[in-house]
Amino acid sequence: MKGVRAWLASSVLGLALATPAAAEPERLNRLNLRFNQWLLEHALEPMARGYNFVVPKWGQRRVIAFMGNLDGPRDILNSLAQAKVRRAGVHSGRLLVNTTAGVVGLFDVAGDYLHWTAAPETFDETLGVWRLPPGTYLILPMLGDFCTRSLVGWTVDGVLNPLSWVPGPPVAATAGGYL
Repeated sequence: MKGVRAWLASSVLGLALATPAAAEPERLNRLNLRFNQWLLEHALEPMARGYNFVVPKWGQRRVIAFMGNLDGPRDILNSLAQAKVRRAGVHSGRLLVNTTAGVVGLFDVAGDYLHWTAAPETFDETLGVWRLPPGTYLILPMLGDFCTRSLVGWTVDGVLNPLSWVPGPPVAATAGGYL
């Protein structure tokens, strides 16, 4: 899995550094869009309906809270990289409170009781703050649409997700939307 991330990051960095005059790969994007629409209609939507049928709403809320808590390291590091020190402090407090009092993040104690709102910070935003241009628009099979800067950001954000640090099957691919 780490090899896939490294290959994807190096490929995208090469695309990001390509000349801005390079045309968007429209034909490939259209093919990938059709594939993604087919996949959504025939596989992902039926699975989502099954999940909604099987997992009660309170369970779905626990999954959402847990996955949101896993974004804490990403939010802290990107806030610091964007020089948002106060925001990084709020993210650090949210991570600490929700991981302890929120039972490993199953409950959003920091948001519900302390009113510390979550404000996601991504590496794509960080690259934008650093004035890196968006790059070429791409539609990738199963991943969706990205500009090259967003794809690099998405890959780095995936590495910052603690589920990606756990050896074994790619749990994060299903649980958090990362490779």
